[in-house]
Amino acid sequence: MVTRYKPKQIYLKHGNLVKQSRAMAIVARHSINAGFNLDLNGRRQAFWAGSKLPSGFEIISAGSKFDRTLETIDYATQGYDSAKTGRTTKGIADERLKKGQLTDAEKAELQTRNRINEILSALDARKPIQELKKLGQQLLKFMITEIAKSVKQQRKPLGLYVTHEGAEIAIFSALGIIKEKEDIEKIFGKRKPTKLVKDAGPNLTHTEGILFYFLQNGRIIMSFRKKKFDITRFIENNINY
Repeated sequence: MVTRYKPKQIYLKHGNLVKQSRAMAIVARHSINAGFNLDLNGRRQAFWAGSKLPSGFEIISAGSKFDRTLETIDYATQGYDSAKTGRTTKGIADERLKKGQLTDAEKAELQTRNRINEILSALDARKPIQELKKLGQQLLKFMITEIAKSVKQQRKPLGLYVTHEGAEIAIFSALGIIKEKEDIEKIFGKRKPTKLVKDAGPNLTHTEGILFYFLQNGRIIMSFRKKKFDITRFIENNINY
C-alpha cells in the first residue's frame, strides 16, 4: 500500500453524517477489565456504549481472541438491542457452524473473519509503529471490504470491531495522519474522563473508538475525538476491495 496524500481535516456534524450514511463502522478498545475478563464497571460501560450507537443499522462484529473483547461485543450488542429496534446479527449462524453445515461461500467468509480476528488480536500499543502501520493497512482493507459486501447485499451494516490500545496508532499511521506515536496527542489531544472511565491519557481508553461513516454519495469520513477526516481518496488510491 502506497500513501499518496494525507487526508484533510473536515468540519461536519456527527448527526448529519449518520443521516447520510449507508453504513458505519467503529474500531474500539475493549471495556474496563480485571485481568482477562471485564469487571462489573466494564460490563456496564460496554452495555452503555452499545446503547449509544446510532440506530437503524445491523451490527456485524469481530473481536480479538481475548475474553475481554468478546465480552465487550456481547454486552455492547445487548445495549444496542435494549435501546434500538433494529435487528442484530453476528453473521454466520452458530448452530450451522457447530454442525459443519457451511456452504463454500460461508467457509470463505469464515476464513476472512478469522483473519480479521487475528489482526485485531495482534494490535498492541507497545509494538513499533511500522509494525502497527502494516496491521492498520490490513485492518482497513478487511473492514472496508466487509462493509462494501454488506451494502451490496442491500444491508445497512454497522461494523463493530473490538480490539486493544494501539488500534488508533495502527489506523492513523496507515492513513498517513501520524508519523510517530506521540503525534496522537498533538493532533487529537487527550480523552476526557467520564463517569466510569477516569483515564484522561492520550492513548485509546476503554470503549473509546474510531468512527467511520460510509456516505450515500460514496465518501468515507473518519472521526476521532471530534476531529474528522475525509479519507475517500486515500481509500480509492490505496485499497483494492
